[in-house]
Amino acid sequence: MVRGWFPKDILNTIVPIVRSIGKIGARNEVKPHGTGFLVGYKNLFALVTCRHVVVDTTNLGVIINGDETPTFMAIEPFQEKMGLSWLFHPDQKVDLALTFIGLPHNHQHKLTPIGMIERSNIEGLGEEVFYIGFPMGLGLGEQIIPILRRGSISAYMDDGRVLVEGNAFPGSSGSPVWLKPEALTLQPGGIAIGPAPITLVGTVSCMLPYQDGIQEENSALFYIEPSHRLMELFETESCQGQSERLLLKMKSEPGLCLR
Repeated sequence: MVRGWFPKDILNTIVPIVRSIGKIGARNEVKPHGTGFLVGYKNLFALVTCRHVVVDTTNLGVIINGDETPTFMAIEPFQEKMGLSWLFHPDQKVDLALTFIGLPHNHQHKLTPIGMIERSNIEGLGEEVFYIGFPMGLGLGEQIIPILRRGSISAYMDDGRVLVEGNAFPGSSGSPVWLKPEALTLQPGGIAIGPAPITLVGTVSCMLPYQDGIQEENSALFYIEPSHRLMELFETESCQGQSERLLLKMKSEPGLCLR
């Protein structure tokens, strides 16, 4: 069997963000809205996505892979029960958001370790990256199957965002962007042999469109928010406050975040 470089556990950190549009029988009918990914923070489940994805939180939820079939889970009921809200980067121009959530006992998901998130600026024009999400709502069926795509770092923008060569579509927003490990890496002291650790380097924000006459076209370029901005969000006073309050509630009610 040929084994690839891709760690499949990463797929299980990705969840589709959807909007419930009603029920047919016992089943929630949903409309794809974006992508989110789960991060482990202080023994809590943090859901990360883009700010613009959660501007309107009406009937917003995620699809969770369980023992048998995927399940729609609304976000607001857990927030209301625990006194939580969506948290945003202090700079309103930064397209990042997170909230703490509870998951069903039978969930099949993994958490991105906080230590895998790059805390410094991304370096390396031309570096290959991969990003995983639900472009155009693909991958939403009997099981949730995130779509993996590849790109490369193209430019560093004056506003702090990073431009990536690759295709992003509606539904891609909120996808985590990972630096692809290479067999040889350049280090200050020379060439290192062996793959570097896989690192989360950003979050897909939006594509860069261009206008062809009256029609808007996909330029095969998109912006990402670098991951040090995500760490800045985790370190905000509001995030610290909500996480500490939730941890206190968990001490009095073990298993609170596993519903």
